[in-house]
Amino acid sequence: MDHQQNRLTDQDIANDLLCGLKELALGYHMASTEAANQGVWNTFVNSHDEIMKQQRELWETMYSKGWYQVKGAHDVQIQHQGFGGGVSPTQRM
Repeated sequence: MDHQQNRLTDQDIANDLLCGLKELALGYHMASTEAANQGVWNTFVNSHDEIMKQQRELWETMYSKGWYQVKGAHDVQIQHQGFGGGVSPTQRM
């Protein structure tokens, strides 16, 4: 935020929108797991997919402007935090 003028910047607004889209996607995902029938499930899944597309487009715009920094992870971080609970593929076999 531009503290001298107490105004939101485009980056502030984009960050807020990105957070909101992430929350919406999570909500639609959770709702789809509780859907009582196929029609309701389809509605939730379609809404989720549309929100995910919008989130990705916004993320790409933010990244191209330098507003979203992606930090590289060391192999150890990936192993401990990634899918599989820190177990390497060879350990699962």
